[in-house]
Amino acid sequence: MNEAVSRRSAMRLIGAAGVVGGALGAGACAPTVPPGAGLRSTAPAVPADAEPGGANRIDALLERLTLDEKTALLHGARDPASLGQAGYVPGVPRLGIPALRLADGSAGVRVTETATALPAPVLLASAFDPALAREYGRVVGREGRALGQDVVLSPMANLIRTPYAGRNFEAFAEDPRLTADLVREMIRGIQDEGLIATVKHFALNNQEHGRDTVDVIAAEQTLHETELRGFEAAVAAGAGAVMGAYNRVNGVHACENKPLLDELLRGSWGFDGWVMSDWDAAHSTVAAIGAGLDMEMPGGTHFGRPLREAVRGGTVPEAAVDLAVHRILTTMDRFGLLAARPAARPPRNAAAGARVARKVAAAGAVLLRNEHGTLPLSGAAARSIAVIGPTGQVPFVGGGGSAHVVPDGAPAPLSAIRQRAGNGSTVRYALGEDLYGRPLPATLLTPAADLDDRVVAPGRGWSHQGEFRLAADDEWTLVVHYTGQRPGVRLDGEELFPSDRASPSTTRADCWAPHPTGWPSAAAPSP
Repeated sequence: MNEAVSRRSAMRLIGAAGVVGGALGAGACAPTVPPGAGLRSTAPAVPADAEPGGANRIDALLERLTLDEKTALLHGARDPASLGQAGYVPGVPRLGIPALRLADGSAGVRVTETATALPAPVLLASAFDPALAREYGRVVGREGRALGQDVVLSPMANLIRTPYAGRNFEAFAEDPRLTADLVREMIRGIQDEGLIATVKHFALNNQEHGRDTVDVIAAEQTLHETELRGFEAAVAAGAGAVMGAYNRVNGVHACENKPLLDELLRGSWGFDGWVMSDWDAAHSTVAAIGAGLDMEMPGGTHFGRPLREAVRGGTVPEAAVDLAVHRILTTMDRFGLLAARPAARPPRNAAAGARVARKVAAAGAVLLRNEHGTLPLSGAAARSIAVIGPTGQVPFVGGGGSAHVVPDGAPAPLSAIRQRAGNGSTVRYALGEDLYGRPLPATLLTPAADLDDRVVAPGRGWSHQGEFRLAADDEWTLVVHYTGQRPGVRLDGEELFPSDRASPSTTRADCWAPHPTGWPSAAAPSP
């Protein structure tokens, strides 16, 4: 056993002792593991036969790999049979090394198929319940495995440092200790189910604006007392992978930052998994692999041909490539992915996921004031109800980008309230402040179109083409809510939302508020 692994094992023991000690302190946020938390319904993340000869098996594989095969394991590629996930790394079939599929999963597994749309992590954090975070992680872990994934790009351990950050809802809190407690238990929950967890974005990716260029300057003590606590907890919990951030830290890009990746992550904390870049966050070949980056995603701009040429040219020792491959294969072996008979993937349990989602939503909801016990509404108070706001009629199920999930169902809050209120109540709806601006009057189009509440049923299609002219320059926005695959949306014959991969869907089809030069046609295919 090497020194780094020994340090890591010691950290786990210390972390376990810290949980016990923390539970005795009045201010602790220590996890209370739910009954059966130590039991698994699927094969263990570390199979019983993985350890004996494991290191020798990895060494033997490395000896048989060609340089081309080694570098192919160090960067993403296009998936020939994509499931709609974020990333794909081809395997080496001749040696029994399987491909890896990597899915986003901050609030549920993001693929083309439906998954449990969990409440945002920031709401989970407002429950102050690490045991609940473990349940949350288990839903992500089980569904990720059930949906054909091997790695989930979650959780996000960055602190909430500015209210303007576009992805605050994917993070947990502004508090370092609470974040660390929840990150630790979420990772344990994910990996209880055999899915590799990837803690992100290491480190200090606390804003979206300028994330590719911003340089975060922070003293070592400040880093350790704030941002790094969640990542250190992730390592202690056994996270299989770490994702490097876009930004610079103290002048150096995070994905080629040797003080972060080599000296701190591996040297001080004993991390023995692999480090991948955020998507297109790698900026070099020699500096990145020399600093400890093992995998470039989603392609091989730096770790494909340039890395092979660097090895053949002598600027990168092949031993550095071997070390990166060894880290990836060792983690895959730890999770049973290199086994001769890998564990069967579990079936998805949508009902169980929905129960956890509801439990988290109830636990994290905060009622600031309830004068005269007004809520819950009952009796006379429930006979006349007003629902106000655009998301009352078109539900906002989750965030966009990497947090987006295709839900099993998403009834409008207005419909749910009307059903719950029953026939004895009157439920009225008002749009209130439209989040997207003013809808386009149907009479402005030639020919006119009935656009209000335009819903396309599953398996059906709808399209409309029209023109309009404005007296002066103006700005318009096109909004499309849809079910199933992304509909084609064309303006003057040009596709507005081109994509080279299947896009996960949202909830309904509804086109309005066009571009100033004309009304695009929209066709919603069957899901």
